[in-house]
Amino acid sequence: MTSIRDIFFILSLILAGLNFWQPSLPWLRQSKIYVSPQGSDWHFGGSAQTAVRTIQRAANLAAPGEEIIILPGIYREELRISRGGRPDRPITFRAQTPGTVTITNQAPETVTQKLTWQAEREGIYSTVAPWPIYFALYNKQVLYHVRWGGLGRLQTLVAKPNAYGAFTFDHATNRLYLFLPKGESPQNSKLGLHRQIPSPWEWGNSRVANIWLETKYLVFDGLNLELGAGSSFLLWDSGHVTIKNCLLTGASSGISTQPHIQPASHLLVEHNLYHNYPQHGWLRHWLPWREVYAQYFNSSLISSSSAHVTVRHNLITHSGDALQISPRLNRHDQAGANIYGNLLIYGTDDAIEMDGLAQNIHFHHNLVYDFFQNLGTSPVLIGPVLVENNRFLHPAGGVNGSQVKLLNPWYKPGDPNNRSPIQNIQIRDNIFVGNYLAYWGPPVENVVVEDNTFAVKGSKDPPWHPGVTARNNRMIDLPRSGYPNPGTDSQWWAGWSMARPGPRWLNYREHPATQDINQVLSPELFQQ
Repeated sequence: MTSIRDIFFILSLILAGLNFWQPSLPWLRQSKIYVSPQGSDWHFGGSAQTAVRTIQRAANLAAPGEEIIILPGIYREELRISRGGRPDRPITFRAQTPGTVTITNQAPETVTQKLTWQAEREGIYSTVAPWPIYFALYNKQVLYHVRWGGLGRLQTLVAKPNAYGAFTFDHATNRLYLFLPKGESPQNSKLGLHRQIPSPWEWGNSRVANIWLETKYLVFDGLNLELGAGSSFLLWDSGHVTIKNCLLTGASSGISTQPHIQPASHLLVEHNLYHNYPQHGWLRHWLPWREVYAQYFNSSLISSSSAHVTVRHNLITHSGDALQISPRLNRHDQAGANIYGNLLIYGTDDAIEMDGLAQNIHFHHNLVYDFFQNLGTSPVLIGPVLVENNRFLHPAGGVNGSQVKLLNPWYKPGDPNNRSPIQNIQIRDNIFVGNYLAYWGPPVENVVVEDNTFAVKGSKDPPWHPGVTARNNRMIDLPRSGYPNPGTDSQWWAGWSMARPGPRWLNYREHPATQDINQVLSPELFQQ
């Protein structure tokens, strides 16, 4: 005869088996899975009262067409999503209240609370680190990483005027060295360190992400992704993905499709904010360009060579290359990249870097404000690239170098194996206000620049490479000593406006990376 103990034992085995195999059972949930920090992964997530505790558990349970509703809170998870949807039934990951869900690779507070600091010279403090540190936040701001040169290099840089927060890690002694401006001593409650991760590659690229995608037909809506280190989203043999209304920070790339088994395709990226605040301030007030470029050139919303990509109505601020997009297409899919309605503001390198085949790119109706370079066509090897109806506005005293860059860093004169020209680019009906017209040098073919307004301080003589056809452009000489801010001077954008970019829930004035947008750009530029 079966005892009560045996019955409970059998039930526990059944529940353990269900938890281990994680069956979908969508009929128990009415196509919704709830996640809450107060939930339990023994639940099936059919309601807020029976929510699962981790997003990973929900991702493992989800069936095509289901919606994962994430309640407010901080989720210290590194997600691997391998269960996807179908063409007409994607799996959706949605914040119940947009902007209140944070997915982070930050180490638990119990780790940072144990750190004890000792004072070094020049306002630097040190502590024994729990593991090697490659990315750090202090009071939600990115700390500049002194990757080479150790403590001596850190001391040299922070001795410069207007130094920002910075750190370096000594692998030999396992010590973290931290500098904070204005003589502030470290408060562990303000410090954010990533969990233990593999060492980055030579140029700082890291195959680490907040969310690693290994499947297709997914939607992400209203999430904050923090301290992904390598990427916020890493698409690995993925595609047919929509990312919208998200805030991405603390990662070299917000969205990376570069390391892949098969090229990702069909990506929709809209109404997101990516920032690496205060990167623009490092260049403008503290460090030389090469110092910032060497460490942070690839801090971008998206780094992609994918086909069929739409990037629209995003806000990218305090970045290196705001967009790194160079589609490699095949005969089955000739749709490249459609990029429009984005605000790219405060960049230390290119607003858009097209470095490779760059097939079928349409860059239009975007607003670019104070970038080192605007168009990085370096090199566009196949194209075509069409740049039209954008506004490139750069204040006097900003960081702007030039409006168009036609330089091939791989070109070697006299080398018969490396003579591919920059080619098949059309730049028309744009307004450029800033420092210098164009940098050029290598072979250039079939580049047409027409019907633009260029208001610049200077140019080469001749202004364009012989391979550029320039016609019907309006040329205006700007004064060397300064001029009114073009972001608030309506002569440069009268009759032109764009939809308000960034997450729909974001208040520009409340976020440190965006709080001065309304001071440097006229609100008349944006349709609400």
